Amino acid sequence: MYPLLAALCAARIAMAQDVPSAADKPTQETQDANDKVVELSPFVVQASATNSYMATNSASGTRIALPLESTPLTISVVTADLLKDKGTPSVNEALRFMPGVRRNANNSDQFKIRGFQARAPRVDDFYDAGDLNEGRSRYEMAEMERVELIKGPTSVLFGFGNPGGVLNMITKRPQSKEAYSVTATLGSWDQKRIALDATGPIAKKGDWELLYRLITVKESAEGFRDFEDSKSEFVSGQLQLNYRNTTSLRVRFRYHDIWEHEAFTLMPYDIADGTIIIPEISYNVSGPLGDFAHLKQLSTNYEFTHSFSSHLHFRAAATDHEFYFNSLRRIGEALIPDHTGVNVVGAMDDNKRQIKAWQMDLTGNWDFSAAKLKLVAGANGTHSLSRIEGKNNTNLPVFTLNQATRNYTLGNPADYIPGANDFRDNNMDRVYYALTTVQAFNDRLTLLAAVGRGESDTNNTLIRKTPPTVTVGHFKVTKPQFGASYELRKGLFMFANMSESAAPNVRFPATPEEGKSYDIGFKFNQDKFAGSVAYFHTTRSNIQVQIFNTTTGLTSFELSGEEMAEGVESDFQYFPTKQLQIVGTYAWTNSRVVSDAQRPGRVGTTLPDVPRNAVRLWSKYTFNGGALDKVWVGAGYLYTSQMIGNRNPVRYKVHVDGWQRFDASLGYTTKMGKARVDYVLNAENLLDKDYIDYMFVRGRPFNLKASATFSF
Repeated sequence: MYPLLAALCAARIAMAQDVPSAADKPTQETQDANDKVVELSPFVVQASATNSYMATNSASGTRIALPLESTPLTISVVTADLLKDKGTPSVNEALRFMPGVRRNANNSDQFKIRGFQARAPRVDDFYDAGDLNEGRSRYEMAEMERVELIKGPTSVLFGFGNPGGVLNMITKRPQSKEAYSVTATLGSWDQKRIALDATGPIAKKGDWELLYRLITVKESAEGFRDFEDSKSEFVSGQLQLNYRNTTSLRVRFRYHDIWEHEAFTLMPYDIADGTIIIPEISYNVSGPLGDFAHLKQLSTNYEFTHSFSSHLHFRAAATDHEFYFNSLRRIGEALIPDHTGVNVVGAMDDNKRQIKAWQMDLTGNWDFSAAKLKLVAGANGTHSLSRIEGKNNTNLPVFTLNQATRNYTLGNPADYIPGANDFRDNNMDRVYYALTTVQAFNDRLTLLAAVGRGESDTNNTLIRKTPPTVTVGHFKVTKPQFGASYELRKGLFMFANMSESAAPNVRFPATPEEGKSYDIGFKFNQDKFAGSVAYFHTTRSNIQVQIFNTTTGLTSFELSGEEMAEGVESDFQYFPTKQLQIVGTYAWTNSRVVSDAQRPGRVGTTLPDVPRNAVRLWSKYTFNGGALDKVWVGAGYLYTSQMIGNRNPVRYKVHVDGWQRFDASLGYTTKMGKARVDYVLNAENLLDKDYIDYMFVRGRPFNLKASATFSF
């Protein structure tokens, strides 16, 4: 890592001595031609020129930068400005303003979309290695430009996936204009955070240009729970070589290191009768005696793009990502029969996950007298390797709810027994796809058709069996996708789509999960008001579920039956003036378990961690002129209704109450010398409500966070 940083710094110094001459500068005619190529690039994504919270197009949903309002898919986007104003260094907070999305893992960035497990977000279209085998992915939002959510099955362009949708996080890219920023943050529970972002040209010669971007973050914090603390370091370095405006080669290196004491304690519950107990706010089964979790990620990404002409473009990308997880933790949330304490297990983990993946896309666009045709053809492949090992100690004493009698021992090291489910996994996926869109009648009609052909090979070994048990699986699937959008009147579109999905079940490799979804709805984009409303109906079957045994500390897997979710989702952005911005989302979801041979008692119950109603609102007002010139205020409201609180199917009787939360922000922009300075104060949970946020994990009480960003 440090040689890369040194190289970037040295190159940046050299750039100061390599100022291009006037002869190297492009003529106006050349610049105009180059700008035209950039404008037509299918890999460019844009935000609105007038409203920073509104995106105008998406590259994720179709690999073509189509206008969001006419794309016959349900797509939501969180822009960089909304992320900044909300002060969201976590993925969970960033995604709260996307309808139908909920985090549903206690110690990793995994999410549900429309009621179905969607795993962790992609990064620049690629899987994250930490997400393998119910993994432990974590992300640093400082490197993210925006977050895109494509609803419905995504097997055509994204490879194997679930029927709810896919989250794709777009990273910041090197820029031709020199820019630097430093953000310092102080927050409740002794939070300290410093983030640096630098970008610009290293060298320029004729038609060639070498750019860089360097993002570093260092953070430490305690927490509202007893004995909770964490620290992290993050570095992302990029180099991008451009030739004219037709060819680019980008290389990105990422390093992320996290140490923490347990911060994801679940509330005590009783499986049999559905009781859930909410102890004191600082409750934590983790103690002061040396338990820890350590996560480390190393990844290298490559991306090459070339425009053969204004009609034909090529993109190739690859990633090599390694993820390590080591821990010694106390885990426990199941109540003993008299409800005076919980069973606690000591757990040691030693895991490694690795992904090597590639993607290629060839994109074409042609304008005819009667229609516009766009075509994408491509392929992607993923080779993933996992080594999952652990030891468990079931001899720890009961953890009492009475604070005065609690025992935080980690037990005798000799009592930690290797896990019966330790395994090695070797998986290879390949997907080939084609997608076309046709726009006709002066772009009022958009038709979309796509097909994806995928195959998967899995080799799974349970290493603790005698002899080791090897499971081999192979399958091939072909999945279609269709959609149509029609502009009923200026700025008002009606759309519909149908798509199917498939995904390999790692523990049951010969039986893939399958899904199907239908959407129909409206999109609108007026001068000051934009948004969408859509009805969806989605099913999935052959579902692999993870079951954690709170008595033994072991995780097992089983195939469930069929699940269904339908609902209405809407989002809007309203900008009545240049000073006022309002965004909001609403999701109504009706879900149920259709069949479950393992647990017939679940049939007819709602899907876990899926509220019937969810509302999100955020508004920002910026003062213009007078004593409060350039001051802005923000206010947010979040509501989530009652639901089954945990994805583990054995806990389907345990419900958690609904909750509502009020947030606020205050900001001010000024100049300090040549630097722009943005001050922001974020207040979360203004009424200090005690609530269960996700997976039986408690939401944060009232807290403050103050930041100052210096931009040059």
